[in-house]
Amino acid sequence: MRRRRGLWVLGIVVAAATAVAAVALLGGFNEVPIEKLPVIELGETYEGSEVQTTITGTYLTSIRPGETFEADEGKQFFVVEASLLNTDRDTDVLDTGLLRILLEPDVQPADDPDGVAMDDGRDLDFLQPGLTVNALFFWVVPDTIEDGDEVVVGVFDRHVVEDPRFGDAGAYASEPVARVVTTIGPRQ
Repeated sequence: MRRRRGLWVLGIVVAAATAVAAVALLGGFNEVPIEKLPVIELGETYEGSEVQTTITGTYLTSIRPGETFEADEGKQFFVVEASLLNTDRDTDVLDTGLLRILLEPDVQPADDPDGVAMDDGRDLDFLQPGLTVNALFFWVVPDTIEDGDEVVVGVFDRHVVEDPRFGDAGAYASEPVARVVTTIGPRQ
């Protein structure tokens, strides 16, 4: 009887050890990041490797920024106002992947936004060194999104990627670096 109890206890220990080993092999005990993506406030500047980005507001509009035509039936434009400053010595080819948005769980535009300069509606192609550009980034979203809904604006930064084949650098990879959690401002 004692022997059976010993085998039973041994069986439980072996089963538990097998379960722990399986979880470890699948990465279940990997370290969880201590910090989430940092939250910055609306109007606060994120100091990127090439561009200082300040999100100054968000709103909805039926008129495409920089143009005069209206959105298609059942659609509207979600606009993020931002101030951008190229801190590099060279002209920066602007990547509109600087920002991404999360609205509702079923509304997460995967495409990079379109972007125009706020003052004259010209396309955002280049950022000259040392010059601040006030920009409008926008996405087409369903007209079910309303003023006052919560939005998360993700700020992305590019960094140089070394190319081991040629021993040089120049390719840029974009990664999330900060987020602004706010509500959609009044319609414009």
